[in-house]
Amino acid sequence: MKLKKTDILIFSLLLVAIIALPFVDFGEPSLRRSNLERRYPISNNVSMMVHEAYISASLPDFVTLIVTNHSNITYIYGIRVSIEKEIDNTWYRFPDDEFVADIGFELFPYSSIEREIYIGRFHDRLFPGRYRIAKTIFERDDNPRRRAELVMAEFMVE
Repeated sequence: MKLKKTDILIFSLLLVAIIALPFVDFGEPSLRRSNLERRYPISNNVSMMVHEAYISASLPDFVTLIVTNHSNITYIYGIRVSIEKEIDNTWYRFPDDEFVADIGFELFPYSSIEREIYIGRFHDRLFPGRYRIAKTIFERDDNPRRRAELVMAEFMVE
C-alpha cells in the first residue's frame, strides 16, 4: 500500500495535535489537573488549616498554615507546598517552584506548628474562588522507602 503525501501530512498533523493537547491553555494559565490525591494517601494523623480561611482580593504576601500532629509519630515536612484551584468540582495545580531549597522540619507527636507560606508569586493568578494548599509529609524513621502522606487545607479568595 502506497501512502499519498496528503495522508502523511494529515497523520502528522493529528499526531502533533494529540501530543500538544495536554499543554493547551483552556483559560487558566499554567494549571494542570491535580494528581496528588492519586499519588499519596491522605494522612489520618496530621491535619492542616489555613489561618486566613477567607482572603480578600487584595491578597497578602503570606498565609499562615497551622499543622497539627494527632499521633505519637514524629513527621518530617518541608517548606514546599502546592497551591491548587477548584474549577467545576475538579482541582487544578499551579506549577511548583522547582528552585525552592526544601529544608526538613520535624513535627513532634501531639504538637502543632504555625508556618508562614509565601503566596506573593501567585497574586496575578489568584482570582475569587476556592483554593487549597497541599503538602507532603513523611514519618521520621530510618526506612529509606518510607511513604509520603498528603495533608491539605482549603481557603477562599473573595
